[in-house]
Amino acid sequence: MVLQKIKTHLFPKGFTLIELIVVITILAILGTIGFLSIWGYSSKARDSARISDVANLSKSLDVSIVTVGSYPTPDNSFAVTYSWGTIWNQGFISTTVLQALRTSISGGGLSKKPVDPLDNSEYEYSSLAFGKAYQIKAEYEGDLNQTAYQLNTPSLTEEASAAPGAPSIAYIKGNYGGLVAKTVTGSMTYALAIPSIMTNTGTANIPIIIENNHLSGALLFNGKNLKNASTFNPISVVYGKAWDPSTSTEALNIAIALQSAYSGANNIASNQAIATLLATPTAELASLAKTIVNNQLGGDSKWINHLL
Repeated sequence: MVLQKIKTHLFPKGFTLIELIVVITILAILGTIGFLSIWGYSSKARDSARISDVANLSKSLDVSIVTVGSYPTPDNSFAVTYSWGTIWNQGFISTTVLQALRTSISGGGLSKKPVDPLDNSEYEYSSLAFGKAYQIKAEYEGDLNQTAYQLNTPSLTEEASAAPGAPSIAYIKGNYGGLVAKTVTGSMTYALAIPSIMTNTGTANIPIIIENNHLSGALLFNGKNLKNASTFNPISVVYGKAWDPSTSTEALNIAIALQSAYSGANNIASNQAIATLLATPTAELASLAKTIVNNQLGGDSKWINHLL
């Protein structure tokens, strides 16, 4: 009996309070590290899903333009207008767009609606009113690597990082030329210096109006901070006549006017199309002028296809 009491005294059962605190602290640290690792991986997985979704949507739109000849109007859209003429429509990829894609694509196209993996929100989508061009936007959580994700604008390092679960970078893909778009109102045709057709403001059925060469909203660019979208102004009118340009001289004047509009626009100078335009000497601008007019101002009305 005495021996049993001695053993119990020398080797007490259980842990002391200090030992419990140490163990709990270690478990808490390990749990936090594990949670952050899993959460970080989840944000990367979501970004990968976004890139895949946008790529699949782009492919479907590219096929649709071949079979139908135009891009579907965005769902729940608003118009961006100049002088009462619509330049582009911006909204979302939802039921109507997906149905149009399924109808126009052999085999039915996308089987289900792609949505953002974080909050199930629909992807934003813009399409020109005159011409065959579009942009799709997703909101990116992590770092954008320029080499891995080269898009139509090369500047993908506006944000060094973003907090998981809090998207802060605009991920934009599309075939919009990034220089000029047109609208037709009444008997007038206008060409405007517009580097992006994605804006971070707007409400369904309420147009965003360009007045006095100022856009009542902020344009979004690929790889740029969502909160600090570009306030590029003015959206200069580089051509305005009662007819489409029909001579090499008119095309060259448009290119020269675009150079003037974008000169000094340092916050978007990394846009590849703008950088190329600004780096082209006036003496060599004629060839680029033809490309700009034919590729970026073509579409529903026939712009010049016979420039020298």
